[in-house]
This record gives sequence, C-alpha cells and structure tokens, in this order.
Amino acid sequence: MQTNNITPEQRAVMIGEVILEARSIEGKLHKICGTSEVAGIHALTELLANKLPEDLKNQLHYIATIRNHAAHEESFVQSIGEFKSFQNCVREVKATLERLYPEQDTPQTEQNDAQDDWEKRVAVERELCEAMTKKLSTLGFIPVLGNVYLIYVLLLAVFYQGFLVLLAGLYACSIVLGYEGWQSAADRGLLYVGAGAFAFAYIAVAVLWYKSPVRRLPKVLGIVPVLNAIYLPVRWLRDLHWGKFLISSFGIALFIAGVVLLLKGIYNYGALAIALNWVCSLTAAVLRGKKL
Repeated sequence: MQTNNITPEQRAVMIGEVILEARSIEGKLHKICGTSEVAGIHALTELLANKLPEDLKNQLHYIATIRNHAAHEESFVQSIGEFKSFQNCVREVKATLERLYPEQDTPQTEQNDAQDDWEKRVAVERELCEAMTKKLSTLGFIPVLGNVYLIYVLLLAVFYQGFLVLLAGLYACSIVLGYEGWQSAADRGLLYVGAGAFAFAYIAVAVLWYKSPVRRLPKVLGIVPVLNAIYLPVRWLRDLHWGKFLISSFGIALFIAGVVLLLKGIYNYGALAIALNWVCSLTAAVLRGKKL
C-alpha cells in the first residue's frame, strides 16, 4: 500500500470523510430499522439481513470496518486508490439504499442545513474522542493507575451536575451573608452582597425549572423564593449517572482508605482496600461505554 505521498492534512480530511460518510449511512439504516437503540453499521446490517441484498451487506460491512480503523487506529491511512474505492463504495451504497428505501422529499431551510453541518462536526469529534477514551479505560486494568480512570469516570458522572452544586452553594452562601449583614450594624455591605447572590441564584434556578421541569413538581413553585431551591437536589437525584458515580467514588474512597491504613501499619486491611480499589477500576474499565 503506497501511502508515503499522503500528507497529514490529506490524512485528516480522509479520516473526517470516512467517519462522516459512515455516520450518514448509519443514520439511514436507523431510519429503515425504525430504532435508535442498535448501534453500529455491523449490527444494523445484521438486523436488516433479510431486507438487504447480499452484495449490499458486504459493502456495508466493508464501510463499517474502514470507519472503525479510521476512528480507533492512530496509524490509519489509505492510498489515493484505496480512498477512491471507499468513496465509490459509499456512493453505490447510498444509491442502493435510496432506491430500496426512498425518502420523501422535505425542503430544508438554511438553518436546518447549518444544524445538520454542526451535528456532523460533533459526530466526528465524538468518534475521534472515543479512541482516546478507550485508551484511557485501559488504565483501569492496572492497579493504582486505575484511579486515573476512576477519577475520569467520576468527573464524567458529575460534570453536567456541577452547575447545580454551584447554585446550591451560592444559595447557602447568600443566606449566610445576608444574615450576617442583617445582624451586623458595622458591615451592612454583607447584606447587599448576600441579597445580590440570592437574586442571581433564585433567577437561575427559576429558569432551569422552567427549561427542564421535573415531573410531579408543580411549576408554580419555581417562582417562590427559597422554595424553588428544592429543584436542585431533585434534579440531581433525577439526572445523576448513579452507577458511574457510585463505582468511581467508592473505588477512590477505597484507595484513600488503603493508603491511610498502610501508613498506619495496618497492612492486611490496607492491602484488602487497595485490592478492592483495583476491582472497582477493573469493573469500570470492562463496563466502559455501557449504561451504569
């Protein structure tokens, strides 16, 4: 395979096009299946095995294989001829799928086109980041170093909940500052700072409540000061990735406890805690990408 004449820029364009084209075909297969739960062209092709010609199935498996190489292999590169063969295969597959399962023409506005373009760019980034995440998860198989992956899993679990924690902290601080300013005759500035922080927290929570309501909580509570703060823990309980949160936090706690026990000379329990910590990181690595 003669690839010496491929520049880094051409290789980047090649990888991007492979991933985009594969994602486009995968989206078409999802529409044909009527489900979004099955992931990957390989799996979708097998699901539609009775509805697709044999040559089309072979082409789909070929495209899926090239996509996986492009997304997960650092050294992936194709020659100009191989890449043209891939492009020809993609065109044939799209034409065949369109002939077998034609879509109704629906006019798109420029805004929809821009949205589609943005979604495609996000898809490429996700595909490329998946390779890095996969490599990071291998640290879970290595005792002690697996804590790096556990910390990553913990941050991933609470990342989208971080703003809720900040708002809850701001609510609490604003009440404390306001109370201190109210009680102090010398420093009334605390009262105004607390009132300002409280106003910001209240408005932010009210907006969140109406943008992403929690069922069984009446919306009217969202406009009641202080009471709307109950939205923060309820939203936390509803949306937190509890599996990832518990396994990662438990594993990190075991590691800390094991180190403390070893430093105190309690070697049996310290070694046991480190061993259980490794089991947690190993479990998290094995379950990578699955719902916890």
